[in-house]
Amino acid sequence: MAGTSAGGVLQLLQDAAEILPAVRETELIEVTTRDRPGTPDDLPLLGPVPGAEHVVVSTGYHRHGILLSAWAAQRTADLIDGVPPSRATVAHLHAVRPERFTPGRTGGGPPARTALSAVPALEEAR
Repeated sequence: MAGTSAGGVLQLLQDAAEILPAVRETELIEVTTRDRPGTPDDLPLLGPVPGAEHVVVSTGYHRHGILLSAWAAQRTADLIDGVPPSRATVAHLHAVRPERFTPGRTGGGPPARTALSAVPALEEAR
């Protein structure tokens, strides 16, 4: 199926109604869905773009985007502002560095499938 399924919308609405029963009385005006970009190793891309280090990318969160938004926003802001990362954050940023998919770069090339536990915030989102 190329578009949005009625069953998918129904499931989302049922889940929402469990948390907020008033959803059942809300008028549904429109349903819009989009792709959720992800990466081959299920980890996002966050860091400077190889070859354009002044550009910082933060993408590829797939279905974890909303759950990781605060973590990603803080890391992205710190990178842009030049805030030195803590020792733990260095390890986390290394796991999600964009150049891991760039052949010929140190640590580049397609990585082996990486567990979400490489970044604690991702593990918590599971």
